[in-house]
Amino acid sequence: PALPLIQAIVDLIATSTDPIDVQGRMKSTLRKITTLNPSPTDISGMNKEEKRRLFFKYLDIEDDMVVEDNGWYGLLILLKAWSALYSVNLAFLKAILLSRMVMSDIEPKINYKRNSKIINKEMENPNISESKRGCFEAMSKYAKFFYVEERMKTNTKTYDKEIVHSLSVFQCFYQCISTLNM
Repeated sequence: PALPLIQAIVDLIATSTDPIDVQGRMKSTLRKITTLNPSPTDISGMNKEEKRRLFFKYLDIEDDMVVEDNGWYGLLILLKAWSALYSVNLAFLKAILLSRMVMSDIEPKINYKRNSKIINKEMENPNISESKRGCFEAMSKYAKFFYVEERMKTNTKTYDKEIVHSLSVFQCFYQCISTLNM
């Protein structure tokens, strides 16, 4: 499902039509999935609106989003493209949006600390600002959601493979777009 997005990115950044092998993880090994044949697209003369329309065309989703670009626009495009491929429920959306908020708004203010002992120790510090204390208090509630239980790492019966696959496709989309946006 991520191949059309990868093909779009290749077309946008490729300078030649030389074939490109795409590798991916299948179970525990890395294998060649397919070969992409780039069709280089020169976007250097395009304005921002033309590039946006081209991107929506590549993603094969309707360009009907009217959102002020406040750092969330790219994520909303990805959610829209992802939900066009998978049955995405409200719990998925809430989890992704909450994760985005925690990772971009809270973690930088507490130096990316997720260990509950360290977080609790920081909250006991009398010299900590109220703003930082609030971030540590929030993180103390959310930190547990950023860890995978040990039994889930080894026992495939403890999780739903379809959910994991769907979220891994989202993660792939996110990584591709983040890399392209650098």
